[in-house]
Amino acid sequence: ERKNIVGIQAQVVDPKYVYIRVNSEVNFNSDALSTSMESLKLRVKNAILNFGDTSLEKFEKGLRYSKLIKEIDDVDDSILSNETKISMEYRLYPVTDPVKASYNIDFSNPLYHPHDGHSSIISSTAFNYTEVSDTTTRESYLDDDGNGNLRTWFYLDGVKTIINTKIGTINYETGNLYLSNIIINSILEDNFIKIIAQPENKDIDSKKDTMLIVDSDDGGSVTVTATPSTYLT
Repeated sequence: ERKNIVGIQAQVVDPKYVYIRVNSEVNFNSDALSTSMESLKLRVKNAILNFGDTSLEKFEKGLRYSKLIKEIDDVDDSILSNETKISMEYRLYPVTDPVKASYNIDFSNPLYHPHDGHSSIISSTAFNYTEVSDTTTRESYLDDDGNGNLRTWFYLDGVKTIINTKIGTINYETGNLYLSNIIINSILEDNFIKIIAQPENKDIDSKKDTMLIVDSDDGGSVTVTATPSTYLT
């Protein structure tokens, strides 16, 4: 009996990248440290970058906070503890013709939102933006209002001043942001806008099409401070 061969069609999925930013404060026993404090900070930073290389940067490889904490603590016997904060970064490559354009930004993780009206958990690097209502172009930034709206703002005489109170929306439960009909004239750093979000959970998940990255080429992706203490027995 002849059998038909069923063809298998492979589907290529373009990966989505979510960049992980790590800010670690290390407390150490100054009497037990055999190297300099700067050397300790560098070794901790390298341990975090190595963690990114070996534990992340693959599909469905999420960040497990407890493992990262242990990697930091194990750098040196003098380390007593560490307070480490994680944030997520999305890199937006906008159209800069300039024309109106809309953008979907997906962190694929829930965002910190303890209650409506909470302080902003979204920030960004600077970009030149034209507000349609007054056709004025300003060096601007993004944030959220704690009620599900994305805003543009700028500094007026050193004071944060809102330009547009609803340039888009944010879904705190899904981690999805949507910018609607925004005119971005130019970018002031790199060739993308960094949009940074505070996650709800310390563990960061990675879906089938999402990859978590700790960017060793970005000097701001990992920051380490060290505080000396006298260990009490």
